[in-house]
Amino acid sequence: MKKTVITILVLIVIGLGVCCVRGYLDYQKAKHYELTDEEFEALINRRFDESDVNKDGVISRQEFLEFNEQHLKKYNNDERAQIKIKQRHYTWSHADTNKDNMLTREEFKNQMFRYRDAHRPKQAENQ
Repeated sequence: MKKTVITILVLIVIGLGVCCVRGYLDYQKAKHYELTDEEFEALINRRFDESDVNKDGVISRQEFLEFNEQHLKKYNNDERAQIKIKQRHYTWSHADTNKDNMLTREEFKNQMFRYRDAHRPKQAENQ
């Protein structure tokens, strides 16, 4: 009886944890669409500054890929990580509009806005 109660409690806690994580991830995703353009641009500027490791005012392809690789470690190099890596290369190819292998703040910002607008949920578009 005791083991059954403990097992049920553990399953409830695990279930709540999964729901919380999913809710948090949905919130994280949705909140970018709820930001004003000014707030989103401030977020983009912070991300640009974090990515520009050597602080020369542009992001090299190497800096871009290394920064994103750090964020992809959570996928433990599984299939999702490989998909994300391909997406990052695709993102780079579209963001680097003048094909000089450097992203200016403007190129980075334009790509982030294009990505946000292309992936905006229907309800966010109507607000």
